[in-house]
Amino acid sequence: LIRSVRTGATRGSRRVYPPEQASLLRVEGHRIKLIELDGAIFFGTADRLAFEAMRAAEGAQYLILDLRRVTMIDASGALMLAKLKRLLQEQKVTLLLAHLSATSRLGRAIQGAGVFTQRHHTDWFEDADRALEWAERQLLAEARVATPEHELAIGEFALLAGLSPDELQFMKPYLDRQLFPSQAALYHEGQQGDRLYLLAKGAVSIVAEDPEAHGRNRRIVTLAPGVIFGESAMIEGGVRSVTAIAENEVVTYSLSRANLDAVRARAPDLYRRIVLNMVNHMSGLLRMTTGILRDTSESVE
Repeated sequence: LIRSVRTGATRGSRRVYPPEQASLLRVEGHRIKLIELDGAIFFGTADRLAFEAMRAAEGAQYLILDLRRVTMIDASGALMLAKLKRLLQEQKVTLLLAHLSATSRLGRAIQGAGVFTQRHHTDWFEDADRALEWAERQLLAEARVATPEHELAIGEFALLAGLSPDELQFMKPYLDRQLFPSQAALYHEGQQGDRLYLLAKGAVSIVAEDPEAHGRNRRIVTLAPGVIFGESAMIEGGVRSVTAIAENEVVTYSLSRANLDAVRARAPDLYRRIVLNMVNHMSGLLRMTTGILRDTSESVE
């Protein structure tokens, strides 16, 4: 039944954190344990699963059970999960259940057994990625290492690194400041890409349509302040291959292709340095996101 057991140090979520937070999670990630299950949870497997889960939880603060490949849960299995949650609480470990909802097949089976009957389930998550992110953010909150709430100034972006105060002042008219409410789309897959974005405040998730569930999006990565995104379509002059969604209220600065061409015409040397900064940033972000996707067992197609 147990397909794999991993820790938050080796399997992170698809959220890209600022350097200080990422460093802390590398050190403290072992306090998150992720068990991926495969098969049926019923009277013949429930007790063994509970034993293995308690053993895997040693030294952890958060234990995630990934139910993505679980085929069925009978009443014995549901009662075991409720008992496991109580036993883990006594050990100061929080149980999180991934790939579960009140309306899903497994969720209805569990609630039909008379357990987990509360209206809202803060410890149930749509997938293991979101459960991992929730646990990571709890660790960061406990360590009081939070994402800065202030809006980044344009000089703090890698795109404009090395520019003098006069050069930053020169660039201001070419950057459009925009405010997006929570859950708003900055752009959609299939739209023409004519600008790149600098994320000054908030978080933006890059999503694509889930090939396994038509009309539903799957998160590729979530970006933190300071990141450049949307540049590929702008450089190539093509259409967007993904959708960008504001996770909360977001502030961005955007640089259009037309404005970048105007900078090239007026200040060729400044243009070359900006493009070089863009390439360096894209290279670093590509290495980071490749590592994230390599660490996850949930494929992105």
